[in-house]
Order: sequence, then C-alpha cells, then structure tokens
Amino acid sequence: MTSQRFSILLLAIILFSGCLGNVTPGLPDGVGNGSEDGDDRPGDPPRYDVSGHVLDSVGDPVSGVSIHISGHDTTPVTDEEGRWSAQDLQGPAAVTATSGTWEFPIKTRLVLGEGHNVDFTAHASFSPPSNITTVAYQYREGCTSPTYCDQPYAIWTMTPNGSDQTARTDDAGNDTGPSWSPDGTQIAFASDRGGDSVNIWTMNADGSNLSNTGVEGADPAWSPTGDKIAYAYNGDIWLMDVFGGGTQRLTSGTGLAATPAWSPEGSKIVYANNRGGVTDIWVMESDGGNQTRLTDGASTYSQPSWSPRGDRIAYTKGSAILSSRVEISDVDGRNAWVIESPNHSQLNPNWSPVGDELVYSSHKFGSRFVVEWVMVDAENIWMPLTENKNEVHARAPAWAP
Repeated sequence: MTSQRFSILLLAIILFSGCLGNVTPGLPDGVGNGSEDGDDRPGDPPRYDVSGHVLDSVGDPVSGVSIHISGHDTTPVTDEEGRWSAQDLQGPAAVTATSGTWEFPIKTRLVLGEGHNVDFTAHASFSPPSNITTVAYQYREGCTSPTYCDQPYAIWTMTPNGSDQTARTDDAGNDTGPSWSPDGTQIAFASDRGGDSVNIWTMNADGSNLSNTGVEGADPAWSPTGDKIAYAYNGDIWLMDVFGGGTQRLTSGTGLAATPAWSPEGSKIVYANNRGGVTDIWVMESDGGNQTRLTDGASTYSQPSWSPRGDRIAYTKGSAILSSRVEISDVDGRNAWVIESPNHSQLNPNWSPVGDELVYSSHKFGSRFVVEWVMVDAENIWMPLTENKNEVHARAPAWAP
C-alpha cells in the first residue's frame, strides 16, 4: 500500500479504532525534523514560571487586568507597564485575561512550559466578525443509497442556514478536508485528483485558481498568520510554507497523528495521536516543542477544533460511528462536557468565527451523513443544514473566518 493510500485511511483508522500499533515513517530527503519531546505517558511535568503583558490596540500598556491561571492559587494583576508574572506552574495551564472595562478578542492562551511570553491585546469595545456567511464541506453528489456511494467527494460551500449549496470543485478524484485561509479568500484541501498521490491543493473561495502545492498529505489546517499550513502525512504532523519555503516534520513518528488545528494566535497546534495505544487529544508549540496530552485516555478522542476566543477546544469523543459525540473542554483539558443531540452521532466539529456556535457532521439513518449547526451554550438549539438533499453524504464542515 502506498503512503498516499495510507494517508487517506489515516483519519478513518484513528476515528474508528483506539488500539493501533506505532508507525515509524521514513523522512524524505531534505526535510527538517521538529521536536521529538514527549513520552508515551509522561510523568509529572517540571515546574516553570510564566509572564507576559497586556497592551491596547495601539501598543500602550494596560494596567489592572486580572490574569486567571487554571490550577494556580494566585491571580496576578497587570502593573502600570501592563506586565504580570506567576511562578511555580506545573503542566498545561489556561491563562485568561479579565477586566471590567476591557475586552479581549483572544481571551485565553494555553501555556505548556517556560520560555514563552503570554501576551494579550485589549480593546475598549470588541465587535465580533460580521461576515459569517459561508461554510465549506465535502459532499458526495449523486448517491442513491444511504449505506453505499461510489461517487467522489467534492468541496461545496453554503451559508450557515443551509442555503446556497454550491459545488466548488468537480473532479473524478476525491477532494476532502477543506480549511479556510485566515482572510477567507482561499480554501486548502486534500485531493488525489490527477493520479494516486494525495496532495494539498488550494483554490479561491469560489473554486477558481486551483493550484497543486505538490506536498503530499491530508487534513490541511491553514495558520492564523496565513503563511503556513499544518497537515498530516504518513502518521505525523507536518508544516508547509504556503509561499514555497519547504516542509518540516513536527511530531516524531511515535503513534499515528492526524487532524491538526491551530490556536487562534498561531502559537500552538492541537491534534489527535494514538501514542500509547489510545487516541487522545495532544497539543504542542507550533515548532513541535512541548508535546503534551490533554485528554485522559478514557475514550477515543479525535478531530479537535480550537475556539477563536482561545478558551475552549471541541473534539470528537468515541470511536463507534453510531455513538460518537462532540465534547468541549477548557484548553488545558479541564471541565469537559458533551453536546447532546437527538439520537445521532457527531463528528468533525468546527467553531464559528465568534466562538459561540459549532458546525459538525452528524451520522443519521444508516450511513447517511449531514452537516448540523448547534448553539454551544444554549440547550437543544440545533439545526440540520444539508438535510434537504436526498441521501446526503456531507462531512468535514469548516466555517469561514
């Protein structure tokens, strides 16, 4: 079996099996290694100090901002220079800025160890994005059965209320895993079009200007800075330079890693990995350092998505296709809770740009997949978006920024 076929099967393996053996892939010529930190089941992490500062939108210091640190007894407050610090932290910690007079577009940052400042930008008033107009997803058109379909996946878009469903790709190959550029003008996806190789492709949001990056892999995730795409290849997480600067392997070949997603400020990458025999949610620095397990191994966890406000991570819990659910936790893995939905499973969660809604794939009526929308912090407010199509096979939704 070629490595390209392996890449296609990787997501299915991680989602539906929690007991896989380790794979150690080869390293292509001329490709740099990332960090190989992290044991299969790490012991007590070392203690460390952390500091940072808070500035307003023009770069002036902001004093009097309270900094809440999960698992820590004290609450630092920024001084006249906007600075704060805390000592003797251990393990991953969620750092949250709060103020009665300031608001924060990204209000929570995750720290994994010493060596990184944790800074926040404060705004006197904050308006969430108003261009919440498009959801991309992969869809098989022309299927005649809910249990079997031999049609290829294409990339489609629609509005968040399910209208204007439009095909953006049309090829005999499979186009999967759409990911938006941070400015909302482009979509990255994986495709085997034109041959056996599964490569990362990009296109404009309307489907024009299709381009093959020439990089083999799946599960693309565009960085918030727009210059990098994280992706899965041959059991590891990699980075590629959007502007042609090469690729870099971030994980070390221990376990099977897939479905990377970025923190909103771009300093961390969260991903799924079956290191140690059970698929958990892991997080690392964007250079591959400080690889840290967030979930507890009590179930199978995969397909993470980081809230744009920085405070929560959504992911798929469970490996059984009929019973998996979307779970949400704080960014340090604490306070996890499951979104309830009416008698069907949930996969592939993805946050809205504001951070109070999710879209996800739902498995209903045999093997039929639809895309659904849910209001995260309100009970039982949900809506199917693609159910008006006959025998829908829709998956992997991604909300435009």
